[in-house]
Amino acid sequence: GRGGRRGGEPTEEELRALEAEADATYNCVLCGTGERDELILLCDSCDRGHHTFCLEPPLSDIPEGDWYCPDCAPTVAPPARWACPCGFGFNTADSLACAACD
Repeated sequence: GRGGRRGGEPTEEELRALEAEADATYNCVLCGTGERDELILLCDSCDRGHHTFCLEPPLSDIPEGDWYCPDCAPTVAPPARWACPCGFGFNTADSLACAACD
């Protein structure tokens, strides 16, 4: 035989498969490539990759803090603005009431 495997170490074929899987994990789900990986955002919910420039609209910078992809954002992140119950304005993320109610 080949002398057996030592200590459960993966074979070269298994290592190549693991590397390919890891590379594909961080590819952009929109264009399918891993090019310009410094501009790939990973969703904090589903962990899928998205290039900043593939998003619609594209992002000019990597955002600070948590980031959610277009599929996850509606179910995870609160909206930045929503209609105020008074019917005359919009709430903002840092206020429970619109300017008309404040």
